[in-house]
Amino acid sequence: MRARHAWAAFAPSRAGSITVEFALIFPVLLFIYIGAAIVSDVSITAKKVNALSYMTANIVAQEPAQDQTSSYPIPSDAIAASKLSEIASGAQSIMAPKNISNFGLTISAIDITNSPSGSCCIAKTRWSYTSNGVLRPCAVNLSGTAAQSFSASQIPQSLLQNGSALPHPIYLIVSDVSFGYVPLLGSSIVGRINMVRSNFTRPRQIGQVNVVGLPTGQTETGKVCY
Repeated sequence: MRARHAWAAFAPSRAGSITVEFALIFPVLLFIYIGAAIVSDVSITAKKVNALSYMTANIVAQEPAQDQTSSYPIPSDAIAASKLSEIASGAQSIMAPKNISNFGLTISAIDITNSPSGSCCIAKTRWSYTSNGVLRPCAVNLSGTAAQSFSASQIPQSLLQNGSALPHPIYLIVSDVSFGYVPLLGSSIVGRINMVRSNFTRPRQIGQVNVVGLPTGQTETGKVCY
């Protein structure tokens, strides 16, 4: 009889031990869950940044498409700056509901030609537009390593003819997309992840796409180098 009473008294203590074990393991399970959610969200966001870089470059490369709503005539080889603004706005909406203040887009036209001696190569920015990003410099260094600088490592080697003289100039539309990712959970641990992606494509309709009416503002700006 005493043994039976002892066993009955022991049962609650076993339930208590299970509660203690769960309390110990719960933070670990929560950490794993939050970590998995962050990794998944980072992957999805990185894919968006990559896709936007590709899409925005290709949209501009398909110009010129005559804008019938413009209040001034647009040359047959140019894109209106207002359309670049529309492209930037569309890219921001795709990034929603992320914080678009951390999103930057730069679209530029790059010309690659032979040097005066006839060897390969000299790269120049024809024009550059940005929305909350960094304009590409007019004088381009092919050996530059900065994220926003044009570097030979970012161009398919086939475009540069393996360093030999070019038979004709190469015209590129370049889209630089940057996004500062800050997770909703665990930001104090993970911090800010800077995602940068550049995509290069050739104009489809003409040799090179020019631009008309580049803006100058707080978040949007642009420049024509030559």
